[in-house]
Amino acid sequence: MGKRTACLAALFLVATIPANAQEAAALIAAGDAFYEQRADPGQARRAAEKYGEAARRDPASYEAHWKAAKALFYLGRISGDDREKRRAFSDAVGQAKEAVRVNPEGVEGHYWLGTNYAEYGQARGVLRSLFLRDDIVREMNAVLRINAGFGCGAAYITLGRIYFKVPPIFGGSLKKSRECLEKARDICPRETTTLLYLAETYWQMKERSLAVETLEQLLRLEPYGAILPEAAKDKAEAERLLRKFKGEDK
Repeated sequence: MGKRTACLAALFLVATIPANAQEAAALIAAGDAFYEQRADPGQARRAAEKYGEAARRDPASYEAHWKAAKALFYLGRISGDDREKRRAFSDAVGQAKEAVRVNPEGVEGHYWLGTNYAEYGQARGVLRSLFLRDDIVREMNAVLRINAGFGCGAAYITLGRIYFKVPPIFGGSLKKSRECLEKARDICPRETTTLLYLAETYWQMKERSLAVETLEQLLRLEPYGAILPEAAKDKAEAERLLRKFKGEDK
């Protein structure tokens, strides 16, 4: 009786795996449709819910985990509530860790783990951010090893921002920030976040005319279609910085 029960259980498990994978695939597709409309926070939240449910239905789905981390990252970035922001980034780190566990050579898992570490640390404060610096750099180096061009040089963008934000005594460097961001710009010249961060780095390096020129370039360019919601925010911030920089330069 024991052997028969074990066999039946094994057969049931085998039979349910494809069904779970199919259900997860359908949920991921629904999440993708919602994520395309992420400029509406409600749609972004639905995307995260769909991806999260897909990951619960099929824990072996690498795609479900990294897409959940991506959607939660977006929710954290747009949230005005500090507690909600920290929760979103914390949950995103958990999903990204699962993605890396499922597929250690998957570039998306490493990228979203590193970038969510960065945002989670920033949301928790300077000391927490410094504590996570080595973890962030490790994940970004993994991205560069697997595919340096991933996400329009996304790892270079993240590293460039880390080197900009972290005090020199803890490994920060405006020179390294500039090098990383210029590499990202070479990969994707119309990536608005790269140009925004690069302008700030130039300004801190006293390259003031170059900073202003970079912001003006950002405001003129036609961004990539895949980043329109992010580009809109970057352009609004570029307008604010341009007014500030021109005012300080008088």
